[in-house]
Amino acid sequence: MKKTILTTLTAIALLTSCTKEDDLQPVIEPTTPVVVVPVDNCLDTCGNVIYAHHLFNNTDTIVSTLTIATSCDVVTLVIPHTLEQVQFYTNMEVCFDRADIQK
Repeated sequence: MKKTILTTLTAIALLTSCTKEDDLQPVIEPTTPVVVVPVDNCLDTCGNVIYAHHLFNNTDTIVSTLTIATSCDVVTLVIPHTLEQVQFYTNMEVCFDRADIQK
């Protein structure tokens, strides 16, 4: 009898402790305006490499194709160089001339 009462009380305690009131609130839209810089107006000339592809063509020249993420856009650059000049890697910060961007 004691065991049955104890089992029943344990079951009731478990069932009542698992219930939770709904305290979800709706998402409130921000009142401050969000400024979005159009990609055409982005003037950043530095960013981080997010993708690098290197083409070794049996000469002293290596052609690196870099995808660089700036604070307002993503650009692709093709940079010929020698192994001694520069080595590009992911997350490396690279500054560039926007005239060299591949369209």
